[in-house]
Amino acid sequence: MVTCAKNVCTSQSTQSCEIFSLFEEGFFLLRHALSEDVLRHLWLTALTDWPSITSKCSNVNAAADCLLTHDSSEFVWDQTLMEKLRWITFGYHYQWDDRCYRESKRGVFPALLAHISTQIAKLLSEELTRGSLAKLDLAMEYAEACDSFVPEASIVNYYRGKTTMGFHTDEVEFDKKAPLVAIR
Repeated sequence: MVTCAKNVCTSQSTQSCEIFSLFEEGFFLLRHALSEDVLRHLWLTALTDWPSITSKCSNVNAAADCLLTHDSSEFVWDQTLMEKLRWITFGYHYQWDDRCYRESKRGVFPALLAHISTQIAKLLSEELTRGSLAKLDLAMEYAEACDSFVPEASIVNYYRGKTTMGFHTDEVEFDKKAPLVAIR
């Protein structure tokens, strides 16, 4: 057990974070790495701010118009578009036709998402160098990849009830050793 919520975010919470290595190939599961407050902030930002970022890509062409009004106290949605919104990408946008990432198709990467992803990678690095995961054969290699991690591409999925995420292999990533951070 690692006390990590304060390391990963600015929350005052110090809930216990559990880190598991499920496969020797570098699949790690961090449970409770983010506090409920941080998750709530991430969730609200994903619903209220990110659909209106102009440099993002999404499955809904007019997703920037999903948010009709937004201020600190109230927001109103175009429900038709929000019901169709399934994903938004930031940073490098994957080109499905060419199966590649292009510099010319790179947008803004949200600061909040970058900060949280980087902090999660740092937490994992600490556990790989000084914690229970240090005994793994490739622990130092994984830790170095976490230490140099800079998030450059992201997909935010908007799941509805009874939907699932399909697994796939990313074969065109620039850095195959960089962590892939998934937050649920």
